[in-house]
Amino acid sequence: MARIPTSEPYIRLAFVPKKVPTHVRWTVYHLVNGVPAEKQGKVSLERVKCQSDLKAPTKIRDKAESLAREAAEEARQEIVRGGPILTHTLQSWCDHCATKILAVEREKRYAQQVRSQLEMHVYGKLGSVSLSKLTPAQVCAWWEWLSRTPRAAPIRNKSGTVIGAKTAKILGWKSRELIKGYLSTCLSRAVDNQLIQANPVAAIPDDKAARDAYKTSRVTRLRWFSLEELRHLLEGSRNTPLYAPILIQIDLAVRAAEACGLGLWDVDLETGRTNIVRQLARKPTEVGGPATLALCPPKGMSRPFRASEELQEIVRARRIQNSLLPEADRHPYIALNPDGKPMDPSWYSKRFRVLCEILGLSLPRGNSTHVVRRSVLNALKEAPGLSSSLLSLIAGHEREQTTHAYLEDTLTESQRTQLASAADWFQDRLRSRP
Repeated sequence: MARIPTSEPYIRLAFVPKKVPTHVRWTVYHLVNGVPAEKQGKVSLERVKCQSDLKAPTKIRDKAESLAREAAEEARQEIVRGGPILTHTLQSWCDHCATKILAVEREKRYAQQVRSQLEMHVYGKLGSVSLSKLTPAQVCAWWEWLSRTPRAAPIRNKSGTVIGAKTAKILGWKSRELIKGYLSTCLSRAVDNQLIQANPVAAIPDDKAARDAYKTSRVTRLRWFSLEELRHLLEGSRNTPLYAPILIQIDLAVRAAEACGLGLWDVDLETGRTNIVRQLARKPTEVGGPATLALCPPKGMSRPFRASEELQEIVRARRIQNSLLPEADRHPYIALNPDGKPMDPSWYSKRFRVLCEILGLSLPRGNSTHVVRRSVLNALKEAPGLSSSLLSLIAGHEREQTTHAYLEDTLTESQRTQLASAADWFQDRLRSRP
């Protein structure tokens, strides 16, 4: 740790890692009861790039450094004033963490989810407890209460005002794990800032029985389309605005937001190579506030694919059409609404469900466009020689364990092959007629 001055806290910024930085880390060094301590945070360069119109790496780094300095200066002033940052309750710290740390590290929508879920399920039991006096026993008692007490989710109108409550029920294992994860994230930042010694959420025992029961029930809920149903879906959507995003999802095994965000210049018409590097998502500016379409990184690694001849023809036609339009009416996306604007994933999802009803294709409960991606991955696992690592690359999952959980361990040891041959195999199977 750097030398701590005796007068007042001071700030240091650093690009991490040094060679090809991905974020700017800020650190405020100070004294707590005469003991050297520090408070930290970080600003993601990728997040700055997505939330602004900046393209030059130097300007992106300058903007990230400016945001990091602002956050560090606010933390330094809190310490100088002797403000609540050193005497937090669990609620005040989690609110501070969500609005001042997570909103910068990740995205505002995630920070809003953290505050909303903790307010509904945590603050009533632990919100007034002093952060420095929070014990693992208290957290475990709260976890037992959450696991056994029926909870009623609030109903909000468009302005975010609570107008009612849903029927009370005991939260499922997945919902409880998400809430625990939100609380753990906030307390991990408290550990990073040396407000507490250890994260008490780590003391919560793993409920293996509930996890296994959830996975078993999930298998029965999952459903995917057969190759024949995918062909029927593709043919039924032809000559409609949904044909382009459906074709992209089937060809590239991507999510709906990634299909809507695929650009005209992401496809190389000479080689057919396609890069999935972004997604188009509707992101609310605040709870209950207006929502706007915004570009953000894809949910997973950037992954290369080869577009089919059909998709290349669509891209070629759209490029020509785009060049003939006035500058103000041009959009760099393949999938467009009937009015010629970028396709909203939520608009696509609603029309997709209607299309499936017309075509007589049954959808899983609470699922629409994602069934296409699941169907493609389920078909690819049958590809001769495809390994789980290559299937993870196709899926865009950062870890093989995610792919295994996604497909419920349906892979076999004999499924090993190259990525390109697996994609070609699927395209041949899809486009062949019985």
